[in-house]
Amino acid sequence: MTTIITEIKAHADPYPGVSFPYWHCSVENSSGLPFRLMPDCMSSHYENTEEHVSTFRAMLGELLNHDVEGLVPADIRVEFRKFEFFKQSSGRYMNPKHEGALYFTIYSNDRKDLISSGMEMKCYYTGATSSDDCLSFLKEIFSEQFHEALDNCDKSIRA
Repeated sequence: MTTIITEIKAHADPYPGVSFPYWHCSVENSSGLPFRLMPDCMSSHYENTEEHVSTFRAMLGELLNHDVEGLVPADIRVEFRKFEFFKQSSGRYMNPKHEGALYFTIYSNDRKDLISSGMEMKCYYTGATSSDDCLSFLKEIFSEQFHEALDNCDKSIRA
């Protein structure tokens, strides 16, 4: 089954008493499979302005198989850092499931003014029965231009 990204929502919310925003992103997909994508950082570089939100959405649109209408494409490269596959904590979840987590950094050559040192991200896929299922799903979600980098990340994990 092909998974299609139906919408990317992004916004930055400052927590009370904190001067910098924490970025949130929800990615809705046509299959309804549980997939979360979120920044792995808090930084004063990212502001809750229309320009920052548009750039963030454009970067994610290029990363994922999704065309964000009306946004200038972001020239990005991705460095995959780590992949983990584990069972959720039974102390935290009533019905723990297996979950895959992929950690990566997005760099934008076009928008070094907004994302100077790269944006660290992590995505979670819940419900896969094996790490192979999880990586297969992630390959379906990520744009084809990043499949080779994802394969190389997978090889280094299994080495």
